[in-house]
Amino acid sequence: HVSGRYSRRIDEFIAQKNIIPVCDTVLEATGSVFEGVYLAVWNLIMLVEGEQIALYIKTVRPLIAAAKDGPGRGRVQQTVDSDVVKLYVQAAEIKSSFDEVVQSLAKTVGVKVDIPKNLKRISRVLEKAYFDFDDPGKVFKIGDIIRASMTATSILQVTKLCLAFLDSDDIVLVRVKDRFVEQPSHGGWRDLMINFYLADDPRQHICEVQVVLEKMLVARKGLGGHHGYGYSRNALETLEKLGVSDPACRWRRAAYLVDVHHCGADELLHLGFEVIDLVRAGLDESDLAGKEGVTESAMKMAKQVVTPLRARDYINPEAQKQTLEEMQRLVVSGSFQVVHRSVSRSDSTGASAGGSFKQLLRMASRSDGPGPGAKHARTASFSAAGSSKQRDKGRKASFGALFSKNGTPKVAPAPATGVFTEPTAEGGAGVPLQSTTMVQQIP
Repeated sequence: HVSGRYSRRIDEFIAQKNIIPVCDTVLEATGSVFEGVYLAVWNLIMLVEGEQIALYIKTVRPLIAAAKDGPGRGRVQQTVDSDVVKLYVQAAEIKSSFDEVVQSLAKTVGVKVDIPKNLKRISRVLEKAYFDFDDPGKVFKIGDIIRASMTATSILQVTKLCLAFLDSDDIVLVRVKDRFVEQPSHGGWRDLMINFYLADDPRQHICEVQVVLEKMLVARKGLGGHHGYGYSRNALETLEKLGVSDPACRWRRAAYLVDVHHCGADELLHLGFEVIDLVRAGLDESDLAGKEGVTESAMKMAKQVVTPLRARDYINPEAQKQTLEEMQRLVVSGSFQVVHRSVSRSDSTGASAGGSFKQLLRMASRSDGPGPGAKHARTASFSAAGSSKQRDKGRKASFGALFSKNGTPKVAPAPATGVFTEPTAEGGAGVPLQSTTMVQQIP
């Protein structure tokens, strides 16, 4: 019942009007406040400890590699899937042993260690679980119910800590995130995150240690940074839950919501999707006219921007590959439903307004996958003639021909009446697409 209430509350929260631009504003505000200060502190550290940073990089790489070569292959995956109570019981049983190991590691290097007396709040754990985009409600990715922080006075101490963790026989490394150099977190904060389980723990409960620099910590405390971090964290988790954390790819999410979940323009505009993303996703003036927030100037600007972007996507193998992989995932899951309106809608570039699906059918018919190396055009048969029953049979046959049971693309059958064609590698023109609407459930 508790988890059900969390799930409903989160669904209500992320469905608020203009939630996307509100979260963007929060991230921009918190990022702009702290990023400049953190960058200034880091630049000072680099100026004073440049040689030590180079040594740190050489040391942290083997630590990351050891985690990737370990049992978890660089990922946090608890032995408990969704039972949060069982996960907490595991954590409680090893808390004292964890404290001893971490204190010993800190003492070896001479750094300050802070170990919370209590386990992580269950409300926060449930929040993290239900905000997860791929596995909502699952707890196997949560690796910080038991956690500690170590504060180093220099990069050299951080380097020594890396060696201490690497040489310890008391722990098994699971994941290492180098946020000092490799990938600073949002807002410019830098630290080192180490996840591991105790070598003598039969349940292999994963814990976390955060290694921070004293200078960075002083800057965060002076700015009230942790309070701001809470706002930015919640904003980022909300965008991730909606699948729109990357602004450059929001149009893909909009297209997915339209094609698979049957979302209309009103729903997407309510969430705060921009007009340009909706146009790029395949919606046109007839879909958007008269909607709140959609002005004539916004539509005009969207068209001007989207036309060259469609041309780029049309020839971008990486973008095509992402679309193909997404459809394969849905087919394998057994829940794929295609709803694609006006497949033949085209602009002057030859890419359809709903181009992602058309490109996918073209690529899926290739025997050599979505790469650019096909020597000649292959076709995916799709009957666009005859009775509605004949067309339905043609659709089922086409999808069955495109994908095997595990979602792998197969060689397409011979062309039938009305075909999707792939332009040849030499630049030859393909056959024009017939206007078709598809609504087909794949079991």
